[in-house]
Order: sequence, then structure tokens, then C-alpha cells
Amino acid sequence: MHTLKTSYSLLLVASLVTALPTAAETAAQERTEQVRATQAARFQAMLNADVAALNNVLADDLIYAHTTGTIDSKSSMIDNIGSGAIDYELIEPTDVRIRLYGDVAVVTGSANMQVSVVDQIHQVFIRFIEVYVARDDQWQLVSWQSTRVP
Repeated sequence: MHTLKTSYSLLLVASLVTALPTAAETAAQERTEQVRATQAARFQAMLNADVAALNNVLADDLIYAHTTGTIDSKSSMIDNIGSGAIDYELIEPTDVRIRLYGDVAVVTGSANMQVSVVDQIHQVFIRFIEVYVARDDQWQLVSWQSTRVP
């Protein structure tokens, strides 16, 4: 009987241990949530035309490719949003998937967006890919590419 109790106890402990996430899995989950929060903060900064917040979350070497094929750098992106030349009125991301590769995060998804460009409103549904890099304990956007969904 003692052997049977010991076997059950060992089985219970083994099942509990395998159910617990490893330190690496926990760290990956935390980093994934950091990227998700950075993306949300970036979208909110774009909606609010918050140039200071954008300056923190956009990398100096940013390449931002719009659905029109227009390419922005960090400075031109911030200038366009800060001046109101581009006014993001709605950004609703869906189907967001985050994959981590060390200090790089590749994010894919879709979004419903409403953007006013030179006082002309554009309602678009897009698919996007974006790349974040962890620098100085902060995630920054280094690349964005979006495509309109017909």
C-alpha cells in the first residue's frame, strides 16, 4: 500500500510540475505582452497625434511603408502626424500574432483604419507586418508594411 501511495504522490507531483510554465516560457509571455503593449501605445499615440510618445516608440532607423506605397522615416512620420497632414481617426487591430526571435518581434495582423489625408477620409481594411526590436529595455518599431484588403 505504501508503494501505491508513493506512486500516486509521484504522479501528482509530476503532473503539477509539467503543468507549470518554465522560466523561459514565462519570460517569453512577458516579452510578448510588452510588445503587445508597445503596439497599443503606438496606435494610441498615432490617434492622439502624440509626437512625444511616437518619438519614444519609433526607432531612428524606421522604415514605414503605407498601403499607398509611400515610405516614411521616423522624422517624416512624426512630422506628418504632428502637422495633421495625416490624421489617424480609427485603428482597430485584429488577428494579431506576435513571434519572438531574441530581441526581435515580428507582428502580423489585420486592422480596420480610418485616416484623413489632406482632409480626405480613407476607410481601409489592411493586413500588416511590423517588426519591433528591443533596445535599452524598450521595444521600438523598426519596420511597418501594410497592404489593403479589397
